[in-house]
This record gives sequence, C-alpha cells and structure tokens, in this order.
Amino acid sequence: MGSFKGLLSLYDITRKSVEDGDLTFACMYLVGCVCAGTKVWTLDGRYINIEELNKKDGIVGFTPTEDITVDSSIMHLNRGTTKEPVSSNINIANKPCVKITLCNGNTLECSSDHPIFIQKHRMNHDGTIDYYEEVFKYAGNLKVGDRVIECREIPVFGNDTLFDARLVGMLIGDGIYGEECGTRYYSKDAELLKYVKNKCDCIVPTIHTTKKGNSYEELGIRGLVHHLRNIEIYGQTKMNKRLPINYQKLDKENTILLLSGLYDTGGSKCLSKKDGYIYLTQSNREILEQVKILWRKFGVLGDITKTNPKIKKGRKDKNTWYTLTISERYSAYTAAKILKLLVPCKQENLNKIIEYYNTNPSKKEQKYPKDIVISKVKNVEEIGEKPVYNLTAGLSHTYLANNIVTHNTAAESESDFSSAKTLLYSPRGYNIKAIKNVWDKPK
Repeated sequence: MGSFKGLLSLYDITRKSVEDGDLTFACMYLVGCVCAGTKVWTLDGRYINIEELNKKDGIVGFTPTEDITVDSSIMHLNRGTTKEPVSSNINIANKPCVKITLCNGNTLECSSDHPIFIQKHRMNHDGTIDYYEEVFKYAGNLKVGDRVIECREIPVFGNDTLFDARLVGMLIGDGIYGEECGTRYYSKDAELLKYVKNKCDCIVPTIHTTKKGNSYEELGIRGLVHHLRNIEIYGQTKMNKRLPINYQKLDKENTILLLSGLYDTGGSKCLSKKDGYIYLTQSNREILEQVKILWRKFGVLGDITKTNPKIKKGRKDKNTWYTLTISERYSAYTAAKILKLLVPCKQENLNKIIEYYNTNPSKKEQKYPKDIVISKVKNVEEIGEKPVYNLTAGLSHTYLANNIVTHNTAAESESDFSSAKTLLYSPRGYNIKAIKNVWDKPK
C-alpha cells in the first residue's frame, strides 16, 4: 500500500464530479501544476508571475458555496473569491504540459493533469439547457468548446496610498514630467484646471490655441518632483508612461481616484441604442494592460485595440495609439458606477449609461452566477515537458491562474494515512455512506 497525498483536499474539490444523488461513488487524484509566467493574485492585491510568489504572500482562490474540510473540521465558505494561505513550500518539477487557448484570448500553460474548473450543461427532455454544473477536468482532457470558468471580480486591495491619486491619474493622462521640461499639465477643461490650481503651486498659466481655434491652458507645477520620484514615474515620456510602481497595492479608494483621473483626461463615454461604451486612449499598450489589472479588481472587463494613424502631409503625430474599450453590459454598468469624474459632460454620460441599464434589463436570462466569466476552449496544444510550479492553497484548495479557476496540487504534509482515517471516522461530513463500526474496541 502507498500513502494518500492530498487526499482530503482532493476529496472536497472533486465531490461534485463524483456524486450520484446523495452518495459519493468515486474519487479522482489531482496532482497538476502550472508553468512559469502564469499570473496569480496575492492577498495584498498584486498580480504576479507564480515564480515570484512567496509562501507569505498568500494566494487568491475561488469556491462555490459549500461545506469544505479544513484541518479535519467542517467549514462553510460563501461562494466567491477566497483568501488562501499557501500551506506548503512552492516546488518545481518537470511534467508533460499543454497550452490552453480560450476564445477570449486568455491562455494557460500547465501540466496535462492540472485540474481546470469548467461548466457542464444539463439538458431538459426537449433539448434545451436546464442548468449548468461546475466540475473540474484535467487540462489534457479539455476539448474544443469546453466552457472554462474564470473569476470575474478579484476584490483584493493593498494598503498603499498616493500623495494625490486623482492628480497622478490626470498628470499621466495630460501631463509632462520629464527631466528637461519639469512638471506641466495641459487641459481645456475648467474643472480639471481648477483642481490642479487648488492642489498645487502653479506658475502663471500659458494659453495656447489649436489649429481648429480651440484654446487650452498650460500649467507649470512646482514641488511635485520628489513625489513623482517616490512613485517612480518622474522622467517618463509619452511612449513609456506607466502607472505608479505601487499601483497594484493601492487601497480601494486610491485605486478609484487614480482611475478617475485617467478617465477624466484620456477617456470618453457614449451610449448606443443597445449598449454603453467607455473608452480610454493612451500612446502605449503597456499602461492599458496595467489599467485592465485594476479594473479586474472590480469585475470590469475590457479589450485593447491598436489604431494606426492616417499619415497626412504636415501631421506632427505619426505614432499609433491604443484604446481600452469597456462594452460588455455588466462591465460598462459597473465602471460607470465606480468612476467619479470632475468634467460634467463626462460624468453626465456615465450617468446616462447607469440609467439606461437600470431601465433596460437584459432580456436574456443567464443560467449561471454573474460572479464568473465563461470562455470556450479554442485550442489545446501539447507543448512537451516543462518546469511547473507546485503549491498548495490551504483553504478552498483552489487558486486563480491567469484568472482561471484551478485546483491546487497535492501537499506533501498530507502524505500519510491521517486523511484516510478522517474519511473513515467522519464519513457523513464527506457525504459517504456510514456503516456501524464493529472493529474498534471501546477503551
């Protein structure tokens, strides 16, 4: 006989896929791992590569509402994200791997035996879908069309703050803070100019006029250099602007203010006959990828597109630009409620989006919870043997890998018969049919 590695966590996470009515009739053994470069969420709000994860960082998982077992005790967890302790050392091993590509563009490289959370539909007699069931399936067994589950909202924030998060967002959008030109802000919006003048030590403004006859102000700002250096954005120019170094560790309030400053300067909003659209335009893709990470904390999804300019004679700006578009119903509605803008016409457009969705609910009923995102498998490719990272999330036994819900690996600490003993002596807690114990003699 051998040992039972990870038996309890394995049992809990696979119950739904091996239960028949009120009884459990089988159990699978889960030992998968993910490859370097896989993104995971830490408990202080960072979205980092798994090879950068430390045990003390913790990790974010996801669980449906169910009773699970923690240290041989039954615990009830509400459905949604869970803050997981990393309860074993993170080990590296070589295993056969696959690359999963989803229809939304997301990918995951992992061992072929890594468990992936998917939806399976249950049909009515007339061929219509009755409901969806959530189960785990080995990555190597996934087929094109399988419905993979991602966690929509990852509400993990740090405790960091900025000296003025809204102002930082505004400067990134319409400011200059290079080594040669100092700190300057440009705008035509009176509300934004007023905010800067009230918050900063400004030089007498300069008025400029565009070729179309529109005027805007240039404000020189004193006393911000050391603040901008502290958050490591001072000296960045147009093509290499990024969010502050600690943007992922900001608290919720500062995250909202930073986003609001960005959208007050580089954003636009519109409402079509069917949907609301919220745009943010920047000169490089990298900063928009950072903004997407912040939005995911609120459950807001968006897509980035690239635009090549039409080169005309005399045009000064010949660079491409990038746009982050938020258009899906839930995302647009949520983003519109979160942003707090100073420019009246922009805030008014957000209010119209909110009002539209409040008065025009979706006509199509969603047969699964709104806290998850479903994307079908587009391709599963064998990529050979690769180093993979093995960890154990110690609460729900799940963790998010590139936002996909996955199951953790078996823990070495459970490599004995104690787990089997717990199943035998506490069968009802695990939905196992109990029989009378006639073997143990009373002490």
